[in-house]
Amino acid sequence: MARNADRISRASLISAALLLVWSVPCLALTEPRPSEVRRWADAQAVHHDALREKLREIDDGYEVLFIPGFTYGVDAIQPDSLMGNRRPNKVGILLDFNAGGRIRGVPVFRTKEQVYGPGVKLLEAAVGGRPAYDFAYDWRQDLALSAEKLQEYAVKHLRGKRVVIVAHSMGGVLAWHWKNLHVEDRPFSLIALVLLGSPLDGSCEPADMLIEGYRPSGDPNWFMEVAYRLVFGEAHPAVFTFPSVFELLSRDGSCLRLLAGDRAYPQNHFDAGFWQKQMAETLKGYAEKAGMRGREPEYLALVTAAIDTAKRFNARLDLKEHRDLVYYLYSEDRPMPAWYTVRADSGTLSVVKTDKPDAYGDGRVPAASATNDRFRVPGQGRTWPLREEHGNLLADPRFGHFVQKELKPLVELEKSREIIRFAAHDGKLRDKIVAMEWVVPPGVPPDAIEESLTETETEIARLNLETAAKAASVARPGVKNLGRALEEDQPGVAAALYKSAWLVNPDEMDARTLNRLGRIKLQQGRVDEAAAILERAAEIAETGEDPHLDRELKGYIYSNLGAAYEKANFPQKALAAYTKAAELDNAAAAKNLRALKSRLGQAKKSR
Repeated sequence: MARNADRISRASLISAALLLVWSVPCLALTEPRPSEVRRWADAQAVHHDALREKLREIDDGYEVLFIPGFTYGVDAIQPDSLMGNRRPNKVGILLDFNAGGRIRGVPVFRTKEQVYGPGVKLLEAAVGGRPAYDFAYDWRQDLALSAEKLQEYAVKHLRGKRVVIVAHSMGGVLAWHWKNLHVEDRPFSLIALVLLGSPLDGSCEPADMLIEGYRPSGDPNWFMEVAYRLVFGEAHPAVFTFPSVFELLSRDGSCLRLLAGDRAYPQNHFDAGFWQKQMAETLKGYAEKAGMRGREPEYLALVTAAIDTAKRFNARLDLKEHRDLVYYLYSEDRPMPAWYTVRADSGTLSVVKTDKPDAYGDGRVPAASATNDRFRVPGQGRTWPLREEHGNLLADPRFGHFVQKELKPLVELEKSREIIRFAAHDGKLRDKIVAMEWVVPPGVPPDAIEESLTETETEIARLNLETAAKAASVARPGVKNLGRALEEDQPGVAAALYKSAWLVNPDEMDARTLNRLGRIKLQQGRVDEAAAILERAAEIAETGEDPHLDRELKGYIYSNLGAAYEKANFPQKALAAYTKAAELDNAAAAKNLRALKSRLGQAKKSR
């Protein structure tokens, strides 16, 4: 009841703003650039102590947290012996085992720049040049345990901050598990999670390395070449005791098919009995290499424990995005195994065939896994294609483009929103913003708008509507629909006003307005957000009663939705939306449908 009453009380503000906005021919409403907001704030702060303090807080409040992948750590694990004669000050190598089969040394890199190159510096520049935090963890361990240690690290180092997490490979799986375990008790605000080649849905590559050892894929950087050869070579006996390796395998357990005669039968790679039976002699030899001769059952118990831990991890891993903004950076230029056909011979396993039906990725991780295809949601999950091999993703020039064109502007816009929210609570500053006729895009994701919202989330929206209403009330009345005019001349302002009205009272939004808003976002290249908005427009079009919503308009909504899906890398959803629009006699959608089917067919043939 309280929620409904509050919505009713908001209606007058929205109605006044929209009626006035739509009834005048021209306003000076503008969407300020983040740099413009900051310059204005700096000027005002000269005589405003509280604002000056707020700006210092903003400058000190944004951080990048970098989480590396498999085989990389900084001071998390100390090696027993260093390869100083081969690679001075860079790599420590696992050579020793204790009586329990546990490893005392692992490959360690001294600086993240040595592994990941200039990409780290680009990330630091995105938040103002501050050095990135990096979370060093024992990559051998259960990722659920590492996720809890990440929470402890965040509490100690990042409490109260606004953070972009950038994670590579295994580090992305760790970060993902952490974010979904700690939705309610995060010590910092997560601006975005950026994943580079992270096997969220697993990969079959580790199965091959468990059986055959390391084999290069594509053009790996020298670190990947050295580290993987060492781990899956001299240290291979220990790898079977690492829960994390099994936690990287495909979640459905389908990476292996056992050859029997002329047929191959699916095996569950999470079945410890399969490994112990088919690799009995190999594992016996590994136990001896691990210093456990005559104590093979103890070694096999460690292997079983690692696999059981991985199964528990998979049962807890939630691949839904839960309203966090996620960027999936991936490559799909290299063929990837869908499974391996293996032969068992006297207690040993060997790979006899690699099956790659329509599976492409970065050489280690399939694109479908790196982009979370099964659970990615429009408006939250955004894909960004790269081209380099798995170990070189941060060195990919397209990663630098992503940082400059997407991540840095995102951080700058978040900072400007903080300034506007602060000013909204100060009478004089608020009046100045209204007088300047600024309209700032609200930052709430579309799928969260119709859920419970806090006053903080609607502050910018209310200020935008107040600005529009006041500006329109003093402007010369006219008959031209300003909303439509703004879509042509100032689409950013039009979109901000539409979204503000939606935020303040979701019930006021109709399918026609959402279609216009989604179309603007589509034209601006914000294809994921456009898809989320147009999804809502289509839902209202199917269930709502609107006398102005005819067959033609519904066709336009589904046609726009198909275009947004296609550009946001949801090809199957695009096919469905185009089909619906074509059934409603939308000629453009019918044409796009034929073109998309042709492209998908050609891509399948070429692969």
